[in-house]
Amino acid sequence: MAYMGKVQYLMQCKCAVKTAEDWLNPVAIQEAFEARALRMAVNCAQNISQASSQEEGFYERSPDLLEAAVAHIQLIIVTK
Repeated sequence: MAYMGKVQYLMQCKCAVKTAEDWLNPVAIQEAFEARALRMAVNCAQNISQASSQEEGFYERSPDLLEAAVAHIQLIIVTK
């Protein structure tokens, strides 16, 4: 996905939404979902790389991987 090219920005991005009406802005919604999906993917990758083996890391982090996958799918749904 294109959001992977904005890693540095999205990792430090703070949500610009201040009021309920701000959520009516499609750009704000997309950016929030992009930042969430990216942060979850990066967190999984970091945690897996710290495991004693890659297989063990995947096994230990499978719930987190599932949540990251769901976040990615939700991003796709929001952008379509």
